[in-house]
Amino acid sequence: MSRKTGKLKKNYPRSDMPEDMTPADRVDWVRTEMKRRGVSVFMLFTVANDDRSPSVGINELRTGLLKLNMTCSDEDCRLLFFAMDPSHDGRIELDEFEAVMGHGLAEGRRRLQAIAR
Repeated sequence: MSRKTGKLKKNYPRSDMPEDMTPADRVDWVRTEMKRRGVSVFMLFTVANDDRSPSVGINELRTGLLKLNMTCSDEDCRLLFFAMDPSHDGRIELDEFEAVMGHGLAEGRRRLQAIAR
């Protein structure tokens, strides 16, 4: 997605999420791929948020990743979503999304470590 135009690029490189990763590793993989593509946390949330509601569901997250040419298995997407939904209400609010996906945020790391236990 171009920061200037807000339009999605069509030529993102394809990336498949490696299997057998911890929840923290899954989130780190998405962070790395976002950085590689020049996509911010807010941009990914916007791309994933098809219905423009204040939150995204698992299918929206998967669709958003696919729009950026990032693929994951059903199980990996489910585990990634679970890691990003600390309230476990089946929706990821923007603040939850930013807390987990934000670069260098201690709160996101604490949430992921709590999930891994």
